Amino acid sequence: MKPHTIALFEKTFKTFANSIAFCINEQYISYRELAQHIAGVQLKITKLNPASNKIGILTDNSIETYAAILGVWISGKTFVPMNPDNPVKRNLEILSDAGITVILSRDPIVDEELRRNREIICIDALKSDKEINFNLSNIEETAYILFTSGSTGKPKGVQISWKNLDAFVESYFDIGFQLTHNDRFLQMFDFSFDGSIMSFLPALCTGACSFTISTSELKFMEVIRILEEKEITTALIVPSVLTFLKPYFNEIHLEKFRYCIVGAEASYNATIGLWKDCIPNAEIYNFYGPTESTVFCLFYHFDPSQNKNKSYNGMMCLGRPIKNMEVYICNPENNEFLSANTRGEIVISGRQLTKGYLNNPEKNREAFFSVKNGKSEKRFYKTGDEGLCDEEGDFYYCGRIDNQVQIQGFRVELSEIEYPVREYFKIDALVAIEKKDKNQNSEIYLFVENFKGDTNDIMTHLKKSIPSYMLPSGIINLPKLPLNPNGKIDRKVLSGLLEKQRD
Repeated sequence: MKPHTIALFEKTFKTFANSIAFCINEQYISYRELAQHIAGVQLKITKLNPASNKIGILTDNSIETYAAILGVWISGKTFVPMNPDNPVKRNLEILSDAGITVILSRDPIVDEELRRNREIICIDALKSDKEINFNLSNIEETAYILFTSGSTGKPKGVQISWKNLDAFVESYFDIGFQLTHNDRFLQMFDFSFDGSIMSFLPALCTGACSFTISTSELKFMEVIRILEEKEITTALIVPSVLTFLKPYFNEIHLEKFRYCIVGAEASYNATIGLWKDCIPNAEIYNFYGPTESTVFCLFYHFDPSQNKNKSYNGMMCLGRPIKNMEVYICNPENNEFLSANTRGEIVISGRQLTKGYLNNPEKNREAFFSVKNGKSEKRFYKTGDEGLCDEEGDFYYCGRIDNQVQIQGFRVELSEIEYPVREYFKIDALVAIEKKDKNQNSEIYLFVENFKGDTNDIMTHLKKSIPSYMLPSGIINLPKLPLNPNGKIDRKVLSGLLEKQRD
């Protein structure tokens, strides 16, 4: 049986052949041209050994990469993205774990270690006038595997099936987005982040156009330019990007913006309250969901007309479950479901839930559990996020369970240290980081970005706001906080700075 999403692709290519599918580096590519690239990829793939089910793609910001992804999908294979800028060791781990023997690459020169015992297919300018065969894919197959960072340092392969992806597409449109082929999407994310899937896949389902930005070095001024010049109507934006753009809010006015989705990290009501004036005609949504939930599982509609939108410690409410997902709060120790307004671990279940991590039974046992319901069982995923649910059924993010640290016997959530500074000093770019001292006791350091005042004033305010055991051991003011390629504050880099100080 063909996945519903593939059927939507087929309809788009037939109906909107002359419409623009992508704008990449100021180059406009129609659906007809995209189809030629896809057909070229499919022609190569269908000649492969049938055992070559998982296809690795060395991705970049090019039409060849998007055509490769779609060619792999339409040919019934599994897409596994690899960033060519990643260390060779990490990409080798991905190749080994997934058992990949075929790599698609726009660059014909591929590292010798990656090439070993593998077939390299150069997709640069690969095209064909042959018709695409949309009937090779099967809903029972895996659509893609995203390798996320693991606590051991080894990446975990999250397997997303076509059933998962079809459920995501259904959930996405069930929210009520009224999208047409005239919409313009922004895609700024690395392909190893599932925000990229949500940024271009709905466009392909509706015949709309995706405008892309290179992720090799996320240029925030380029984000502003694309939003304004290309009259973007729909975009997923991580809050760190809005934090960077905040000094320019008075200069930004995007009347054509229709749907603004924020997600991937905590969104703050104060910032969104200012951003809404830049997008006066847009609806604003907060999306929440780990990769394991196929992009997202909760959504909240931020209503600018309301004086008080829901929040927790200034972080926007996560809202309610989407159509195909169920969300609960559990005791992280025994998986017991908790009542309203009780903090615990956010756990998820439903049609979008991954079948598990690739070749990692130990991690699967740790992250998933089942509850019997009569003769059937329901699977749940433990997100590692702390949250609560109010009496009205709305969920809130309270921080990471693994960001809770023990200080003098007290459990401390790092966001509780960040919140009073964020609110009082109107600072968005800040983060609390744990550091172990020489005796392996936890200390907290607060990093702030480009603070113009005296950091002693921050400490003075914290002393009035939080217990003494929660006070940071130091406040570090940096000109700019490091961000990862997807625009999130890079905690690992900051932790590394603290480790260097200790050494």
